[in-house]
Amino acid sequence: AVRTRTVVELPIEAYEERVDKLANELAANVLPKLEAEGAGEQAKLDAVAEYLFGEEGYHWKVAGPAEMASPYRTYMHHVLAQRCGVPPSLGVLLLATLQRLEGKGVVEQGFQVAVPPPNSREVPRACVASGEASPASSSSAATPEGLMASTLACLKRAYWPWTWPEQHYSGFLASAEAAVGTGGRVGRVSETVGVMQGSGRPFGDIRLARMACERLAELCGGHELRDLAVLLAHLGQPAEAYDLLVRQYMKSDHYAHLRSLAQLAEGGADDLESAGPANSLSVDFSLARAEAEAIEALVARLERDVAEASFGLSDAANSNSD
Repeated sequence: AVRTRTVVELPIEAYEERVDKLANELAANVLPKLEAEGAGEQAKLDAVAEYLFGEEGYHWKVAGPAEMASPYRTYMHHVLAQRCGVPPSLGVLLLATLQRLEGKGVVEQGFQVAVPPPNSREVPRACVASGEASPASSSSAATPEGLMASTLACLKRAYWPWTWPEQHYSGFLASAEAAVGTGGRVGRVSETVGVMQGSGRPFGDIRLARMACERLAELCGGHELRDLAVLLAHLGQPAEAYDLLVRQYMKSDHYAHLRSLAQLAEGGADDLESAGPANSLSVDFSLARAEAEAIEALVARLERDVAEASFGLSDAANSNSD
């Protein structure tokens, strides 16, 4: 999800050299001391994290959703330059440094990186996969693919042009309501000003949101297919949106789960109580019901748009034959 307004190319090699420099310093001056002291593998992994997030000062400041939804805290060249980033990006930095040290033979294979949640004041850590030490209780082990997905999710949220409440896992609802005209002109895509908003989204960009969402749909599927579909609907691609929404997302387990939550919400308090605590599920009941209704309305709108487009093509073909 990268787009630039300048002809100057991003100096990728220069930023890679910054990570190389971090690994070289660790390999030359930090880790040999631990080797001489007979320290174990976990002590070396801890020293790498301490060097990056202590001595070098890379950090994550918990400053609310605005910071979390900022590309300046997500893209690695900004993180390396400002020494501040969201937890997934800091996790990428730790993983990239350890992979370089592994290539040098300084650390052993079989480590895993653990990334804390965004509302935590912790920093990423690494542990040996054998279980010599486990990640902090609030952190979760991350694969390279998982780190990529988490980073893309941060960019998607940053570029999402519509209101995305802090407690919601997705910004789909406001986007779907705008697509079916619930809010009138507000939230609709304009060729000249982009998404017309009643409130500001400083980094909102529907085309960059689409780029992030396309990659997430490939990596994760599920609700990302639905979110990509609503973006395509706004961008004037109803047939493609309909295919994603109806033929892919609505046949997935994610949609079945959403529908079950929505049905519980319709059933009343007794059903909700018997289902257990809402926070054990991926979304809350009221949001699930609103999203399910928005999906139905969006499908109806897409069916109409696809039919109108087909009718228009038929008319054009008939006119040409005459």
